[in-house]
Amino acid sequence: MSSPPTLGLFLVPPSGRSASGCLENYRFLNVNRDGLDEWLLRRAENAGTEILNEAEFVRLKEHNGMEALIKARDRTIKLSTQYIIGADGALSTMRRQLYSDKVSNLQILQEYWLADGNFNDCFYAFFSDNITPAYSYVVPKDEYLIVGTGVPQRHHTSALDCLIKFKQWLSSEFEFCPIRLVKREAAAIPYHHPLCGKENIILVGDAAGFCNPFSGEGVRLGIESAIAAAEALLQAENDHTTLSSAYMQQVKSLTQFIHETLEFAINITDDGREEFIKSRLTHSTLNPLQR
Repeated sequence: MSSPPTLGLFLVPPSGRSASGCLENYRFLNVNRDGLDEWLLRRAENAGTEILNEAEFVRLKEHNGMEALIKARDRTIKLSTQYIIGADGALSTMRRQLYSDKVSNLQILQEYWLADGNFNDCFYAFFSDNITPAYSYVVPKDEYLIVGTGVPQRHHTSALDCLIKFKQWLSSEFEFCPIRLVKREAAAIPYHHPLCGKENIILVGDAAGFCNPFSGEGVRLGIESAIAAAEALLQAENDHTTLSSAYMQQVKSLTQFIHETLEFAINITDDGREEFIKSRLTHSTLNPLQR
């Protein structure tokens, strides 16, 4: 767990700090992802899962069943299987093999700063088209402030330019005073309608597109889709149906949530963001679709 161990949620509309606020009765865990991932790995291993370290999925062959080609360090492994669950992230190789259409992602750029500023123990979410049509954020984690922004692919402004503009805005609105840049990270997260899989191959988490397009939240949705995948696997075995058909039933409401939230995020204007955040602060609930 990081420090602080829990965070509130502070929403900042386009008009700035004067109309912003923290949601009441809303806290979530402030975790260290390296620690969480290691814990999940050990849980899987203790449950009997065979772990291949430094391994990469290369391609899939379908002929009298399925055969996955895996590159693990200096050797190539062929694995035959009846079912496959692709959990290989926003840039999923498995998804690219299943679907020819390219998907859109958000380009995320974030920096870890030793810095001063007028921030409390909250996840600060900022929404302003003057910075990015998506969102920006500040997260206190241990001794750092993580400052980041998400920018849709093919946007006319680069993620770096948006981040520079965001930090300038933070300085005027939240007294952000950078002392030392510790590191910079870039990543991609889903910004598209879900793609759940075909036949006996399914996708979970970011590989499927299960990430909240309005806030970037992905861990909880990844866990939800993973639980659904396990339940679908049991259903497919019992009902002698394909894994994908069972899985699509399990994630129907989650898929609908992503569909509607994506449309909301893409089409909302700054006036809409202003009204949405005012409403959320009044009613103390986060999601526009009440999931």
